[in-house]
Amino acid sequence: MRDVVKLSGGALSDLTESISAQRLSRKVTQMISQMDTLVTELSARKEVLIDDIETKKGRVEVKAGGEEVISDDYKKEILEEISKKQ
Repeated sequence: MRDVVKLSGGALSDLTESISAQRLSRKVTQMISQMDTLVTELSARKEVLIDDIETKKGRVEVKAGGEEVISDDYKKEILEEISKKQ
């Protein structure tokens, strides 16, 4: 609202913002903030999923029926890690 008064050169100095307009402005600002937070969270989640996909490339094969099969090399890796922990 102050920007409008400044841009008008002070001609609209008696112009006041209604309480409803103030409430609406606060609500819109709050909604924008929530959307920014959500976009940030989704971007982080996307990065994690992309990393997971990159990690699984070459380790898991998908057959024609949609069945996922673990590659033999990855099976060996898993068995080696298990034997190390025991």
